[in-house]
Amino acid sequence: MSTIVNLYDSSDDQRHLCELDWEHSAVLLPPGCYLNHACDPNAMRKGVKVFAWKSIRAGEEITIDYRLNAFTGEQWQCICGSANCQGTVTSSFFSLSTAQQALYLPYAPSFIQREYRQRNAMKHKAI
Repeated sequence: MSTIVNLYDSSDDQRHLCELDWEHSAVLLPPGCYLNHACDPNAMRKGVKVFAWKSIRAGEEITIDYRLNAFTGEQWQCICGSANCQGTVTSSFFSLSTAQQALYLPYAPSFIQREYRQRNAMKHKAI
């Protein structure tokens, strides 16, 4: 059973991790640690580069979807306030809908892209 982690009441609020591969993560330093999650993000991250995914107004919070490079399967309560907020988010690229996976795939880290291709190849072999 997955554990729901409340990231909003943590004493380590500024400690954000970025999964580099299946075994290694990096602690994000400013400004990267200030990017919050949203189920409908306005920015996307590819490695250490962050770029607008949608138009971002002056003063608007910059958000990304943490599931882009996640795989742990932890669950946490989401309070992003997006119209499509899922309430509880599973921290895994593979918890995204098939359509979102395809949309996000070019921006996912290479280890996630390889796993995606392997999973899809296995699905096609099973058919």
